[in-house]
Amino acid sequence: MQRPISIQEIKSGLGLDISSEEREKIIRNLIELYKNNTMFGLGGKCSNIPIMVYPNHYFLAQRFDGKKEDMRKALQDAFEKFNLNVITVDTEIGGFLFCNIAALIMGTAFGVYHLSKEQKPNVYLELGMSIGLRKPFVLVRDRDATVASIVEFVHYYEMDSYFSLSENFGGLTNDYMTRIGYMDETLIPKALAETQEVCISLGDLEVVDIGLTLALSVTKHGYQPVFLGDTDTTLVKFLDRKGIKPIFYQKLQETSNAIACSKFGIYRIDESASPSSFVNLGIAIGLNRPTFMINSVYKKPPSDLKIFRSLEFEGMSDLDERFSSEFPTWKEQTLRAK
Repeated sequence: MQRPISIQEIKSGLGLDISSEEREKIIRNLIELYKNNTMFGLGGKCSNIPIMVYPNHYFLAQRFDGKKEDMRKALQDAFEKFNLNVITVDTEIGGFLFCNIAALIMGTAFGVYHLSKEQKPNVYLELGMSIGLRKPFVLVRDRDATVASIVEFVHYYEMDSYFSLSENFGGLTNDYMTRIGYMDETLIPKALAETQEVCISLGDLEVVDIGLTLALSVTKHGYQPVFLGDTDTTLVKFLDRKGIKPIFYQKLQETSNAIACSKFGIYRIDESASPSSFVNLGIAIGLNRPTFMINSVYKKPPSDLKIFRSLEFEGMSDLDERFSSEFPTWKEQTLRAK
């Protein structure tokens, strides 16, 4: 029979067995260690945003509906004995400003990401950013929720009620903590200047038609298409007929590495795209990798992405024409300094 774990052991696992001042110093040191290779580095999307440090707080990403306070109250009770408090974008900054969200992720000890049945794109996007920023995270999954394929093998806490979450989660947090890339630069390597690999992340939307269109386009420019997602045999068949040998990555670690090492990435950002697509995009943004975003004119991107420009298209023929027209300028402006 496994012996009970003491509160002191749990605190040690979560890094809470030291003073708040010492914890703040550690977080600041990690920010300085990683910042230059993230969206907060020189030339990054959020390079001019100050990062406040919250040593006694964790970041919470969740759906914003009538039950949001139930989740917060349950987590407050769960972490009460550890003197940890929650930070959310609406309570701390009073809005949904993209870089401020990223700063909260960066400045807190870890993040809790609530995976609900609705599969909110913003939650998955913020989860991806936390991976790119190399921040520890915990997944809390509703019992009836489907988990994005890219994180389905990540250890997560399954919640069947808010009461059980408040009673049990605090002591189990460290058991479910994921630390991909955390304090280990080899887990998420840097891109090599000579790489010609281009990540293409489409989710489950028109993978064959849009995937083939984009793969043919980037190949014309001398790049190697790398698809982020399950291998699509139909797409492979058509690409093979064109003499293109695509690469596919599905798992979180290999996908993170591919994004980190790629020349750039093309990401579909329709709000109805798969959750994995938004995790992939979040990783790329967090790592400050060049991103070329596309979306159907008939579907809106999630609110977190309002500050980004995307190429809108009506169908694959329109996409082929518009990509061919806009990509050379984007390449000159974006990849010149890379």
